[in-house]
Amino acid sequence: VTFSDRSSPIQWWEAYTGLAWEEWEKLGVSSDSKNVLFTWRSSEVVKLRHHKSKEFSWSPEGLSRPHLWPEPEAELPAEIWITEGETDCGVLRHLGLTAFARTKGAGSKTGVALWHQLYGRGVRVVYLTPDADPAGLEGAREVALEIGEASITPIVVDIGSLLNSVIGEKDLRDVWLRLRDTSIM
Repeated sequence: VTFSDRSSPIQWWEAYTGLAWEEWEKLGVSSDSKNVLFTWRSSEVVKLRHHKSKEFSWSPEGLSRPHLWPEPEAELPAEIWITEGETDCGVLRHLGLTAFARTKGAGSKTGVALWHQLYGRGVRVVYLTPDADPAGLEGAREVALEIGEASITPIVVDIGSLLNSVIGEKDLRDVWLRLRDTSIM
């Protein structure tokens, strides 16, 4: 993905994700002059994705950091999708799926309590779509064990057959940018 050095965070994010900014705004994303900002309805915490970077930070310091983005609704469908990152979540939301991103990275554990809460909101099956790298796949296996402990069926989706590894693809955003065809999903 190429973009102008003078692009705003909004222009950069649209080019980086292949999705219109309006879709991101509906999910609670905003921006400042240097970052794309991920927010939650019930928390003051903000995850800042730095302009033209894969780096992120949290603000303000000291507040608890939610495990999933966007914030799950009080009632959920029986099947949901969990991605490793916000960009993959945005792609799945664009395709009409109820998806949430794990906000703390592939190696982070969420704890069984989260999955018990989601079970109480109606979730019975979770499709995990990790990045197709060792950290993503191992993290998904560990989270699948937590999900299973909450009486939810975890299904780890291997996206490897969708990826073009010759050009370095590793996640759903990469596939979306290459194909932009909803019939592949």
